[in-house]
Amino acid sequence: MDFIVKLFPVICKEDGGSLEFAGPSPGGYSLCIDERLAHKVVELPVPRTILIVDDEPAILELARMILEDGGYSVAIAKNGVEALQKVESQVPDLILLDLVMPGISGIEVCKILKSRPTTRLTPVVMFTVLGSNTDRKMAETAHCDGYLLKPFTPQALLREAETFLSKNEMSDNRTTSNT
Repeated sequence: MDFIVKLFPVICKEDGGSLEFAGPSPGGYSLCIDERLAHKVVELPVPRTILIVDDEPAILELARMILEDGGYSVAIAKNGVEALQKVESQVPDLILLDLVMPGISGIEVCKILKSRPTTRLTPVVMFTVLGSNTDRKMAETAHCDGYLLKPFTPQALLREAETFLSKNEMSDNRTTSNT
């Protein structure tokens, strides 16, 4: 939300009007502007949230930096239990989930997420160094939506995020238009 704070003085100085932050709306954040500036009402998109689940701190930090630089809001979890706790309080738009972690595996976390009504439609992409056919079949059996191999390039990570967030957005739009 820092970009909103930085935007206020620019618009106020430019137009000499007053702005009031209205808070989230279905399409993003709204800016309420006095009558003199009514033509300037703008909706700012809410950044999509991606939860990265990995037990390797270096991977978490690298992926976080790449995705934040790409304009996404990022949450991190260091293991499967922490990931399940985080989605209880806020369901992300996408989950990047390591396959092998201490305690509960990525496969088990994915099965749990896909069995819950609140997270069953959230895209889950396995984020792993394991690329064998057996590993991929296990991920498919758990109903994961995609598979991204580590090491990854920044472009591959951003492309994967955009692919699944676009699919999810199209699905959301179809659900909304059918109601």
